[in-house]
Amino acid sequence: MNNPGRQIAASAAFWMKGLSCGLTGGIVLAFFLKLAELGSGHKVYRLLLNVDFISLMPPRLPEWFELTLHLIVSLAIGLVYAAWIMFRSKPAPLASALWIGFLSSLLYFPLASLSDRVPAPGDMKSFGWWLAGHLLFGMVLFGSNRMLNPLIGTNGSPKA
Repeated sequence: MNNPGRQIAASAAFWMKGLSCGLTGGIVLAFFLKLAELGSGHKVYRLLLNVDFISLMPPRLPEWFELTLHLIVSLAIGLVYAAWIMFRSKPAPLASALWIGFLSSLLYFPLASLSDRVPAPGDMKSFGWWLAGHLLFGMVLFGSNRMLNPLIGTNGSPKA
């Protein structure tokens, strides 16, 4: 039997796209939120890196370690994005990327409620920065995908 999902997961294009898009998007998101926090005083970068809600973690971790955890999540999201646009017959890469950015921005509310070191869940200015950063993350997923297409010889779908 021909299983398109298995073909995608086994393809080098899937892994290259997913990991590259996720890493690039995660770095840009972190940089954007770091600058937003420095410029506005809203602790949106702190929220991005915060892992207070994981009980097995020590209360304070080095920034590089928290950033690494964030990038691991970004890599996973990049793989989801790659699978989504490669598996669908009409992938809509831009709309898919923006939906991923928007939906991931909604994590602001539960994450903000889990720590006293981050913005309050009702802080709409912080949420505005968070939303802008995550929509930028989606745009970077899309842009990275577009830049990789000619390099790896695919337009995003397994039929290419």
